[in-house]
Amino acid sequence: MKNYLLLLLLMISSAKAIACDCEVKRPIQTLDDLKGYEFIAHVKIINDHDKEPPSNPKEFSFDKVDIQVLELFKGKRTNEIYEANKSSFCSMNIVNGQEWIFFGVRSKGKLVVWDCDYNLIYREADGQRDWEYQRGFREIKLLRELFGIPKRKYANGKHYEYYDKGKNRNGGKF
Repeated sequence: MKNYLLLLLLMISSAKAIACDCEVKRPIQTLDDLKGYEFIAHVKIINDHDKEPPSNPKEFSFDKVDIQVLELFKGKRTNEIYEANKSSFCSMNIVNGQEWIFFGVRSKGKLVVWDCDYNLIYREADGQRDWEYQRGFREIKLLRELFGIPKRKYANGKHYEYYDKGKNRNGGKF
């Protein structure tokens, strides 16, 4: 029995592990770091086309993702982008309702996001965000600075404007 267990452990430990092999990118610091990207935007995923089979399930593929651009930093506004290698082990796991910061490049005539680029999830489909480590917050702030986009005054929540005499636009008192 010990020999069988030992043989099983040896077989498992000698098996090839599969992992994504990405080149480590240095953090974004200047516009030069972004010159290779045609499209940079904060987007919301409208349809990940997950119910449709990948365009090429056994090999390299580009699969359509419908998006809504929430804030455009570079490039032309679009409502679709393509995810590279959706069916691979290194898929980005894009899901309807998520918000992402996409860094798209042109490949084979399509605007494509790759798993090893700066692409970053900003908000989960259920609304959760990384408040502790500020994932996405820092990147959007940096992109606004690099591209000269003024700081937003009213990012979230309600905003009320009042006339000089203290009445709001709906006629209520201040």
